Amino acid sequence: MPREVSRYLVESGIPPDLPVRIMENLTRGDERITDCTIGSVPDRQYSDLCIMALGRSPLPLDYILSGSGQEQPADVKNK
Repeated sequence: MPREVSRYLVESGIPPDLPVRIMENLTRGDERITDCTIGSVPDRQYSDLCIMALGRSPLPLDYILSGSGQEQPADVKNK
């Protein structure tokens, strides 16, 4: 389904270079995370337990993935 959703969004005017993260089977042994752009979502089978996150974040990826739960860095607050 991610491929179909991304195709629809691009056809509806979303820029094809918008970053996308596709997360499947989170917290399970077969967890898989795919980073790409909305215009280049791989055409393959995806798990039914799938989440697509679209957009750019003002936070660095390593901070997001750390799961530290700490307050946001001062330079990205209130943006």
